[in-house]
Amino acid sequence: MMKVKIKNVKRLFLFLLFSSLNLYPQVSPQFLFPIKNLSAKLDSLNADSVQTLTFSVVGDLMCHSTQFEYARIDSDTFDFNPVFLPIKKYLSESDFTLGNLETVTAGKNVKYSGYPLFNTPDEFVEALANAGFDILFTANNHALDQGELGVKRTIDVIRKNGMMNVGSCKKNESGILFLKKNGIKFALLGYTFGTNGFTLPDSSQWCVNLITRKKIKSDLQKADSLQPDFIIVYFHFGTEYSREPDDYQKDYVNFAFRNGADIVLGSHPHVLQKIEEKHSKRIGKSFVAYSLGNFISNQRWRYSDGGVILKFSVSKNFLRKKTRLNNLDYIPAWVYKGKVNNEGKPGYRIYAVTDSTKTKPNPYFTDEDFKNMMQFYEDAKKILGAIKK
Repeated sequence: MMKVKIKNVKRLFLFLLFSSLNLYPQVSPQFLFPIKNLSAKLDSLNADSVQTLTFSVVGDLMCHSTQFEYARIDSDTFDFNPVFLPIKKYLSESDFTLGNLETVTAGKNVKYSGYPLFNTPDEFVEALANAGFDILFTANNHALDQGELGVKRTIDVIRKNGMMNVGSCKKNESGILFLKKNGIKFALLGYTFGTNGFTLPDSSQWCVNLITRKKIKSDLQKADSLQPDFIIVYFHFGTEYSREPDDYQKDYVNFAFRNGADIVLGSHPHVLQKIEEKHSKRIGKSFVAYSLGNFISNQRWRYSDGGVILKFSVSKNFLRKKTRLNNLDYIPAWVYKGKVNNEGKPGYRIYAVTDSTKTKPNPYFTDEDFKNMMQFYEDAKKILGAIKK
């Protein structure tokens, strides 16, 4: 605490100054005059100058045909909400919850389908919104499964459900998502390595962001001109089912950080890959999460039957004009497929797994289900390890 001797005239000057700045509009002159009270107020002001944004990020949000058949209520009605109910509290508690929507919603006039050409009922996106998602990445290798119609209509369905997207866009949109909350400004960019060989006419090439150095560098420069406190870049890249990032991933991650990215997130391998410490110009100590695994899918084999919820926060001290990363951590999440009621109805559920998980999370779990869930948990800890906060 600073100790400063101030004459009465100087005290009056300080009071008039603070009053003019509207810092203490309701405080009387007598309250400000004691130096110790003034110092306490300044300390309080410094503490109040720090604001924080919290984030939850998951990997691939897929919808194979078995998933929408299990969610079917009648010929054209589906309910995916129960899938996310066990995990909802972990998704809805953050300021922003993000995930990779690895499907499109081209509408019921196009036949619903799973792999290899996805077309998912709109209710899947509605359930994501209900579960707490705010932003969906839409640049991935399945973005053009239903052509330009699929790209545009998927964006419409996402926005209709009160969410935002990044990685694909409509005509005359920049493709850069720029947001502000709690006085903190940040930008989001998204790219995919490809679209499974599907292409668009030259007049529509802007629809989906592809990973190229020219595009990434240009977008980062544009985002930087908006003066964000930090920039998040999402890449859909890597070798499927490989638990180690490849040279392509490492190359583009390093390129992104060199050109202004502050945090890099990834998906596509459908398994977890490591989280690695990085450094950025705006927030200093940072990270890349190369692959966050499958958050929901019908892939049932080891390593692909789950993912994680990556948790982190970013704080800004407005007096010092400093932004930094805080509280980086993760929650493993395993996908259950099986009986969900006494009538034997099959379904999917996503369950958080922790060190305290000792019993089956629902009465329909088999011993094999529980064994596979705990195996996934141990694998996740081995791959990701303990994150330095």
